[in-house]
Amino acid sequence: MFSGKKTKKNLLIGGIALIVFILIINVFSSEARNFFYKISYPFQTSLWKAGNVTSNFFYAFFKAKETSKEVDLLRKKNQELLAKLALMKEVKNENEKLRTALELNLQKEYKIFLAQIIGKDVNQNLIVIDKGEIDGIKQGMPVITCQKSLIGRIDRVYKNFSKVLLISSKSFSFDVLIQTRDSKNDILGVGVGGGGSKAYIKFIPREKKISENDLVATNSLGGIFPKGLLVGKIKKIKRSDTEAFQEAEVELAANPMNENEVLVITNH
Repeated sequence: MFSGKKTKKNLLIGGIALIVFILIINVFSSEARNFFYKISYPFQTSLWKAGNVTSNFFYAFFKAKETSKEVDLLRKKNQELLAKLALMKEVKNENEKLRTALELNLQKEYKIFLAQIIGKDVNQNLIVIDKGEIDGIKQGMPVITCQKSLIGRIDRVYKNFSKVLLISSKSFSFDVLIQTRDSKNDILGVGVGGGGSKAYIKFIPREKKISENDLVATNSLGGIFPKGLLVGKIKKIKRSDTEAFQEAEVELAANPMNENEVLVITNH
């Protein structure tokens, strides 16, 4: 019995407290709100700061990821542009080489093929070019510079590349003409390789007058090369009263070690 009265009393007190709380909120709303804001402010500030830091962290994270993608994209585009630039430069170089050949009327005289040097072997007096059997290259074809200076001839042909034997090779011999300043007629001789970067002219008649710096060009008599390709110039002369012939050392016009492209004459 007493327990029931106590319960009713508690409910009555609780109801009165609720009514008082509602009155305080409605009557003193601004003061009450201020009171609760004041109490909760430190907690709100901490939560806001934590949220702001978290927000900034995720923003920076995703922004960095986005920037990294942009950098990768720019790097790829830069590589593509560099590749195109290199290709344009290569095409320009080839055009310049062919223009030089045109100015020398090489394409009127010969059918020529531009090739890149992809390998050099000084000891073997060989260079390797990037044109081969599939390009119509054949053994024995003359190889020259774009300035019409003789380099050698095709020695071995493979499917995609070829080996060029240089005229400085000791196994090389070919007919030449010495264009002297004092003689109306060119003087015949035989050019031979001396190894390294050297070459000589042998079997020059002793009675023929030759001088240093006389030009040396190919002769078509032997059929190895067409007539008129520049070989070089006389560097040193060796004479002997007891020998029927004189000999001369030649300073070669072309240095394959300094060349990047060559021309192959395909119609000789």
